[in-house]
Amino acid sequence: MMILLEHGVPYTNLAILSLAIYPFSFKMLTAPFLDVYYIKSIGKRRTYIIPIQYLMAIIYTLLYFTKISTWVYNIEFLTLIGFILILLSAHQDIAIDGWVLTAFSSEHNHLGATAQTVGQMTGVIFSTTIFITLNSKDFCNSYLYTTPQETGILSLDLFCLINALYLVALTLYVQFCTTEQSKEESQEEIEQQQIKTVFKNLKELVLNRNLQFLFLHLLIFRLCFQPILTSTSSLLIAKGLKKEMMAWVQTIMIPINFIIIAIIGKYDQRGNELQKFFHYLMFRIGEAILTYSIFKLFPDILSYESIYQYLYLIIFGITSSFLSNSIFINHGSLFNRISDPQVGATSLTLINSIHNLGGAITESLSILSLSFLPYDVVAFLTVCFGLSYYFILRKPLVVLAEQNQKVWQIQKKQRD
Repeated sequence: MMILLEHGVPYTNLAILSLAIYPFSFKMLTAPFLDVYYIKSIGKRRTYIIPIQYLMAIIYTLLYFTKISTWVYNIEFLTLIGFILILLSAHQDIAIDGWVLTAFSSEHNHLGATAQTVGQMTGVIFSTTIFITLNSKDFCNSYLYTTPQETGILSLDLFCLINALYLVALTLYVQFCTTEQSKEESQEEIEQQQIKTVFKNLKELVLNRNLQFLFLHLLIFRLCFQPILTSTSSLLIAKGLKKEMMAWVQTIMIPINFIIIAIIGKYDQRGNELQKFFHYLMFRIGEAILTYSIFKLFPDILSYESIYQYLYLIIFGITSSFLSNSIFINHGSLFNRISDPQVGATSLTLINSIHNLGGAITESLSILSLSFLPYDVVAFLTVCFGLSYYFILRKPLVVLAEQNQKVWQIQKKQRD
């Protein structure tokens, strides 16, 4: 998206591209099938992880040979390809959700959120920071090439091939070097794996009033700050902020991000998750207000390369990374704590799907807002919503999160 913004692609087209991430929001519809149908000798989760990753490797290989770089600005086709890849990734994620619940003991399952954050951060580093840096002809001409070239050392086509090779290597490791814990299943557990029972469980979870309130929170909480942050970043790029500079700053952020995640994972404990979330939320709202203020007061300084631009990107990179990772791990700990392991991946996948849907909706609305509203109006509405959200929903959500684990799950009498 950063590359497209730099080439003047309209915000409405970027909103269309954001549709590609929606499969992550509806993976709960197919999660029951992955819970029920699998090859026991391979493993409940590996049955899906292995073929999906091989299929993704094939698609990336095809993109390499068909020269994706020649039609990357065809938004409709790019959205379709992205949709297919993310659809596959979403189903891989369903399997991983279920594997997390059995791989960690009950007292340590909050660490699954930390592990997931480390994995996602690693993916972001390779797919954005490293790619954008090595794709930049300015960076390569300055630091890598002996003779100036018109293109960077890492083209989009070659990046697709590298992705394919990485997926093949990773899948071979999963296939031949990992196993899943297996155990004798009770009659009740066998009944839970019947497709009718799984969909009944999904229905019961959706109708759980406590979960419904949590779902509302997950759908809208990002609107408290994200529209300002997204619109400011988009405007900075449109005004001349180079992607190479952002990539350079993100490179500096790599070790900082892992240190931040390690610290959060070490000191973030189970319980009181939403109480801590609202502390983080106020800081995120403050970050959004400060971002808006700096952009309005010093628009020219931030539009041209200078020490102030570097300081801005580094400082806000650190604060944004700390707050976003804190909120992500905080929510992940809550999800793992309240998920019902007796219904397989269905419970955790449902909650994660709603969480992802909220992110997708917020992303689309944030991009579209600049097409229909002035930047000042977007900022004003965001702050008003954020402060109202904090003062109205803080107490009921904190009280809800402190409830016993059983209030989030399907009751025993409903399973019989």
